[in-house]
Amino acid sequence: MARKPLPEQGSYPVPAALDPPPASLQTSPDAMTDTPDPPPPGYQPHRLQIGQRTFFYGLRRSRQRNTLSMTVRGLQILVQAPHWVSHTQIHDFMREKATWLVQKLALNQAVLRHQAQQPSPWQAGGRVAYRGVMIELRPEATRDACFTGTPEHPVAGDRLCLPLAQDAPADVIRLCTEAWLKSQASAMIEPRLAHYLALAGEWLHSWRLSDALSRWGSCSAQRRINLHWRLVQLPPALSDYVIAHEVAHLKQMNHSPAFWQEVQRLYPDYAQARARLRQLHPDTLIDPEG
Repeated sequence: MARKPLPEQGSYPVPAALDPPPASLQTSPDAMTDTPDPPPPGYQPHRLQIGQRTFFYGLRRSRQRNTLSMTVRGLQILVQAPHWVSHTQIHDFMREKATWLVQKLALNQAVLRHQAQQPSPWQAGGRVAYRGVMIELRPEATRDACFTGTPEHPVAGDRLCLPLAQDAPADVIRLCTEAWLKSQASAMIEPRLAHYLALAGEWLHSWRLSDALSRWGSCSAQRRINLHWRLVQLPPALSDYVIAHEVAHLKQMNHSPAFWQEVQRLYPDYAQARARLRQLHPDTLIDPEG
């Protein structure tokens, strides 16, 4: 007898079906029936017809998984499944999430369209999000990357000086900027994680920065927490919520009422932060206040 996939625990799960997206975010059926880019390595291409729409998705099976999950990266649908789950079960799962799927694709399409209309940030004078404010990139061939303001309390107009020539290629500027952001993410997260662990009266086996497709954070039954490095780009109120959320999973490895009570105890204003965070995704982050 085939086992029933369990819901994801200790991570942000695929939301239940939502209302259709507003007209400003709706996308045409043609936008979803065009053949997308090939899926990432390890994923096999598949398609599913739901009503008048054809959804192309990448599928990766694993003998280590016991849950069925679906994420959307840009306009790519990625499904991860245990090796024993049938295609019928996968398609039933996707049909159950069809409204969410349409909304997520429409939102990402709107974000990507907006990104395409904006000047590239990966150039001299480009702007990127850092702790909730937009800072300016300045390749100045300095010895090391340096920040003109106070890294813990940036203000709009602060500059990140990069050890690059002003005519450095965009991909080099991006990699150099992200390396600096990741170093700041570690410095930012460590004390905030310690704060919420003390508040919760819990201990942690380990934590690490992640580069997940669409999750801000996750917590395992082995008391290991993963936190996305892009948390350093969010306003502190949002990054703190994610950290408190994952620490709460050390008491409740689920999303039960008891779990949300613990989240509220650790972070009383969690509802507002949660609502704002739902509109932001690591793979489509532009300006966290935009």
